[in-house]
Amino acid sequence: MKKILTELRRRNVFKMAVLFAISGWMLLSVADLVFDIFGAPEGSLRVVFVVLVITFPIALFLSWFYEITPEGLKREVDVQPDESIRDQTGRKMNFMIAFGILLVVAGMAIQYFIFSDVGGLDAVEEKSIAVLPFVDMSPDGDQEYFGDGIAEELLNLLAKMPELKVAARTSSFSFKGHNEDVSVIGDKLRVAHVLEGSIRKAGNKIRITAQLISVKDGYHLFSETYDRAMVDIFAVQDEIAAAVVGQLEIALLNRDSPKVRRTEPEVLALYMQGRQYARLNTKESFVQAREALEKAIEIDPDYAPAWAEIGSINLIRGFQTNSPDFYASARETLEKSLAIDPDQAEVWANLSAIYTVHEWNFTKGDELLQKALSIDGRNALVLRRAAILLVLTNKVEEATELYEIALSHDPLSLALHHNLGLSNYSAGDYAQSRDYFDKALAMSPNYSQGNYYRGAVSLAMGEPEAALTYFEKEAMAGRKLMGQSMAYWDLGLEDESTAVFDEFITDHLSDGWGPFIAMVHAYRGETDQAFKLLEKEYEGHASMLLSVETQPLYVNLHADPRWDDLVQRINMLRK
Repeated sequence: MKKILTELRRRNVFKMAVLFAISGWMLLSVADLVFDIFGAPEGSLRVVFVVLVITFPIALFLSWFYEITPEGLKREVDVQPDESIRDQTGRKMNFMIAFGILLVVAGMAIQYFIFSDVGGLDAVEEKSIAVLPFVDMSPDGDQEYFGDGIAEELLNLLAKMPELKVAARTSSFSFKGHNEDVSVIGDKLRVAHVLEGSIRKAGNKIRITAQLISVKDGYHLFSETYDRAMVDIFAVQDEIAAAVVGQLEIALLNRDSPKVRRTEPEVLALYMQGRQYARLNTKESFVQAREALEKAIEIDPDYAPAWAEIGSINLIRGFQTNSPDFYASARETLEKSLAIDPDQAEVWANLSAIYTVHEWNFTKGDELLQKALSIDGRNALVLRRAAILLVLTNKVEEATELYEIALSHDPLSLALHHNLGLSNYSAGDYAQSRDYFDKALAMSPNYSQGNYYRGAVSLAMGEPEAALTYFEKEAMAGRKLMGQSMAYWDLGLEDESTAVFDEFITDHLSDGWGPFIAMVHAYRGETDQAFKLLEKEYEGHASMLLSVETQPLYVNLHADPRWDDLVQRINMLRK
């Protein structure tokens, strides 16, 4: 054995092993950085590692059987003792090893002292929490809306504390029905704690169980069960919030812990029920939501959240139909809510949307948004509304920055990933836009307009075949026809494009789709038809015209003198 070890040292095999290991580590480090920059397929780094593992014994084999000489590489047995320069080679390898170790140490120091600080921007804050939906354990299993409502009320209560980072509802509730480990939830939401629980309601009695869990080690920081009458439901929520504050050692400087808004228990139940229906986001569910919320208001006309929820429903219907009646109703109900409780950031933000999107009063809209931001500058919906205002004023880069801030508070938000896809699409960053739409579609493969916009990005990147595949999967009929017509056009299938486009016009011209039909005309180079439709939409004060300058599909119109004239007239209508 001693003889073998001596021979291994003489032939520089040990030095070759060390040199190979150092070189391999450096290669993996560089590959990791380069692959990340260029978006290499998942598993690429693993391939490099496997290749290194396979070539390691080959390097040792060559070191044992071959020697470097002034004449080149020779078999070790063919080298005469007086011709051998293995000692010189060994000294060179020693130098290379020392230099390699120095590089490794320097690299590790840079990674620890510099990149770890940069990574700290995304590091998990200790005073951070996600509130998961409370599980319905009621005998009839019919209180799911109440469990969700309790969790959301607690989330909103905790979010009022600026010292505490609270994951937004959209992201927290995305884990509903999934038995995920808290470590996975904490990693995805970038929080250090998770509040979960259950409710069991029977008649006028309710049992609420709440647990605060540390993501780091899975330990329960507190676990309490509250058996109360429904009339005490608000006190229970206050107690849970106070317990969280105490466990996380949050210093509330010169103020009390926030308290939940009081009303009759029946009003709270109706409000939660209405909000649950509204989340379904269908025409029928909005009717059911309004019925429940109006019953709540009949009992307690001063319950601001119910007025706010009705206003939100009316606003969404206004977005969907462009109906002045819905916008008027939204304004009236939102203002009623704010008259009762002016400290509602989301309500101010929704009211601002009416002024910007419907009335084109950007000065007033911005004023209301600033009010919302002053109340809660971390609220994801408020940040989204502010970003949309920036998009409508052609400040796409600033809007993208706001969306990214909102995403840090709501990392699993489908809407924010979609918005970021749109803003990058408008800015011409198609690769980034593609990535955001891919993430959104991974969350919900068939969400409305997702496949359409993913296809639009492929069209912009010169990939009509891929675009057509996405368009064919689009759930919204109008968007599907619109996309197919453009993809067929790029593929040189003009007859197919025209047939689909004619179907699109027949089905949707009278449904407020004029600007979208104009986009297809523009894409196909039919400028006269496009401008004819845009002029008609201008006369109708269509809100879609607010974003004409940031819409890539109108690019074929930009060289026409009528384009600058239209844009100037639209901008003159902005207040």
